[in-house]
Amino acid sequence: MTVGLPHREIVTGDSAIGTLVHPVLRALADYWQSKRRRGGLPRLGDLDPPMEIPRLTAHMSILAIEGDPPRFRYRRMGSAIVQDRRHRRIKDATGHYADEVDFHLASSDVIGAMTDVTSRAVPYREHGQYESGDYALLHYEWVILPLAGETARVSFLMTGYVTFAGE
Repeated sequence: MTVGLPHREIVTGDSAIGTLVHPVLRALADYWQSKRRRGGLPRLGDLDPPMEIPRLTAHMSILAIEGDPPRFRYRRMGSAIVQDRRHRRIKDATGHYADEVDFHLASSDVIGAMTDVTSRAVPYREHGQYESGDYALLHYEWVILPLAGETARVSFLMTGYVTFAGE
C-alpha cells in the first residue's frame, strides 16, 4: 500500500524495502533481509548490530513490544537519532515507551505505524519533510522492520531513521 501526501509518502509490505532512498537505510534493510529464515521474520537473538553492522547502529533503534494493546519500549536509540532529537524534551528515548516521547511527526502517527507493523508483520517505510527546531526544512526517511522473539510472532521492532538534504 502506498499513501502519497504533499509532505509524506508511506509504503508498507515487501515493496517498502525496494523504495528506500538513503543508503544507510537500504543497508539496514539488507541486513534485516539477510537474517530472515525461509521467508520468516528474523529473530532478535540472531542479530548482533554492534559487531555485524557497526556503521549503521547510530541510525538504528530497537523497541520491545509489550502488552495488548501493544506498547513500544525503546531498548536502544542510535546516537545519530539522539543528536537529531536535540530540541526535544526526551533526547535519548532508551528505556522510554514510544507514547512518552515527542516526535517530529504526530505521536499518534508513529504509534499507528508501529502497531500496523506489529499486527501485519511487514516492513514500513516513510519519506517526507518537516521543519526542524532550527527552522530548516529537513527531509527524513524512516523504516520499521519487524523482528520475532522466541516465537514466530512480532515481539520487537528494528527501526532506522535518517535526516538529509532533499530535492
